[in-house]
Amino acid sequence: MNLAWANPAETTEFAVAQTETVRVSNYAKPVAIFLASRIVVFVAIAFSASLIPPNHPAGAWNADSTIWHYLLRWDSGWYLAIMRGGYHYVPDSSVQQTVAFFPLYPALSWCIARIFQIRNSSAALLVSNTASVAAVLLLFRYVREDHGARIADGAVLLFSFFPASIFLSAGYAESLAMALTMAAFIDLGRGRYLRAALWCGLLTAARPTGIVLFAPLAYCIYTRGRHTPAAAIRMLIGLGIAGSGLAAFFVYLGVRFGAPLAFITSENGWNSGAHWSLKSGLYAFAGLADLFRSLPMPSTLDPWWFVAFAAVIFAMRSQLSVPELLMAGVSFAFLAATRLCDGHLFGSMGREMIVIFPAYIAAAKLLGKRPWLMAGVCIWMAIGLFWYSALFAQWHWVD
Repeated sequence: MNLAWANPAETTEFAVAQTETVRVSNYAKPVAIFLASRIVVFVAIAFSASLIPPNHPAGAWNADSTIWHYLLRWDSGWYLAIMRGGYHYVPDSSVQQTVAFFPLYPALSWCIARIFQIRNSSAALLVSNTASVAAVLLLFRYVREDHGARIADGAVLLFSFFPASIFLSAGYAESLAMALTMAAFIDLGRGRYLRAALWCGLLTAARPTGIVLFAPLAYCIYTRGRHTPAAAIRMLIGLGIAGSGLAAFFVYLGVRFGAPLAFITSENGWNSGAHWSLKSGLYAFAGLADLFRSLPMPSTLDPWWFVAFAAVIFAMRSQLSVPELLMAGVSFAFLAATRLCDGHLFGSMGREMIVIFPAYIAAAKLLGKRPWLMAGVCIWMAIGLFWYSALFAQWHWVD
């Protein structure tokens, strides 16, 4: 049943029926699947510490001396810097700066560190991994209610072992973004638009990509109101709430530094000289051929993940709801416009695609009746997760 645009009475009746059948024991399997994937991550980290020489970049840092510090690499340092000293800004777009990173994840981690009197690094990882478990449970619940238990198990399996899911355990905001995305979709499906908009507002305070949820939110509010002027007003209010996180950061940067767009202009520090070009976006797909020229690296696999996600969603589009298709379509358009056409090529693409959950649903539906194929795909993904994690831990790769 497509909850996102069903008749309100039917939605309520269906939600109540599902609530009655979903028990705590139902969640043991998705949690076990996710924990199995984290075992792969930690085995890879142990392997890398013994057998892969670190590729320590100049000026690199370590949070502490425990095994946990292998999950605190690259952008984790920026989040920890925000936790230690807040935001700083200089009007030079060629300089890498903390203002490029959105505030919800470091703010929440800072609060946890103060409440439990633990290290900032431990708090950041506690938030990431707790949010990861929440994301798995919410994904399972959403897919189970709308697509059935078998598809829900498959979606969780694919999500957990997706190679870039190393970032769900690392000191990054992706797990928090995924949990908020799924919370918003669950409430959208049940007609709780205010709560869904609030989740979206938090999401846009965690990751700028949260704006992709504006499309399904607007669709659900407006179409449920049968295209009336009142529905249009409710939609605008909902979108205002959904964008509140982004707007708050925008205002903060304007008041504090006089540069409300600093989070955009500072991106140049990581990609100096890049400029928007449709030609460069199309040229990025030449990177598909890189896979055949050397040892497969995450950076050479990212273009293939992008194509695979898009292809499976397109192939199974008739079995996905309109809000799910809107979320996926706007996500790909956003990534094409801000990553491919803006000179980033496929950098960070695997990490950005983690939250495009309709791909896991589509793949689970496609592979669900072919257990041997599902098993083969998951084995290859587990190998990829091991490889990604080992390289990440020793500073050889970041997405």
